[in-house]
Amino acid sequence: MVLGMGAGGGGGPASSPSEWFNSLPWVTRVWFCASMFSTVAMHANLINPLTLAHLHEFTFGKLQVWRLVTNFCFLGKFSFAFLMTILFLIQFSSQLEKDYQGRTSEYLWVVLLGASCLLTLNGLLDLGMYFGSVPLIFYVMYIWCRRHPHTQMSIFGLFNISAAYLPFFHLMMTSLMGGSIMEMGLGVLVGHLFHFLNDLHPWTAGARVFQPPQLLRDLVKNEAGAPPGVYRSANSGQGSWARAQGNPAPAGAGAGAGAGGAGGLFRSSGHQWGPGRRLVD
Repeated sequence: MVLGMGAGGGGGPASSPSEWFNSLPWVTRVWFCASMFSTVAMHANLINPLTLAHLHEFTFGKLQVWRLVTNFCFLGKFSFAFLMTILFLIQFSSQLEKDYQGRTSEYLWVVLLGASCLLTLNGLLDLGMYFGSVPLIFYVMYIWCRRHPHTQMSIFGLFNISAAYLPFFHLMMTSLMGGSIMEMGLGVLVGHLFHFLNDLHPWTAGARVFQPPQLLRDLVKNEAGAPPGVYRSANSGQGSWARAQGNPAPAGAGAGAGAGGAGGLFRSSGHQWGPGRRLVD
């Protein structure tokens, strides 16, 4: 993997490890702790990684349903790849969670939707993917990159690329280095599906399925002072996302050209069609 770090990554500057840890948003903090604990416990011979894996015959055959969650919280043994993946988790999960401005239940629902879709595709396509942490992290990365397409990301301080192209850059570099891109590509695919349906497509943007159920809202309380999250279907999915965050759409913006715009492949031309004229009176 190749590390891409942009401004405002992780939990921001901190004077101590505890301050940095406490600055992480709630969902990211729990996910980070679970991933670290599973790897430490494996090295300490406290758990067998197979007890965390999603194995159909155990998950459903023996009703070991915890595997539906734990398979997303194991990143393998301590290695360079582990370090890169945990940094991706911290950076992109925390940044995307902060986009929800303290609406913890809404971000958790985004993660749960992605995890559910990955599990479904894994089963339908018989991919044999026992751990889904890497696809889920790339799912989160892709959504954040598409919502901040013009943010410049530094690659080890050597050069910058726009965030919109960062997931594809990682896919290309991993492939060139001989690694498998199946898990990363699956996360990008599911992330694109979510971004297109929730943020862009006028028929599905802000649909009820993308809003957390009341039970989840009751179980996971938002942070104090968090603004209400309002997702409305509109002629512009991306404009709907921007306005939902409290950012008014710029005057004269065309469909899909809300605050920040969709950017990249999904940027609308912004052309405004007139009322037209009848050809025959």
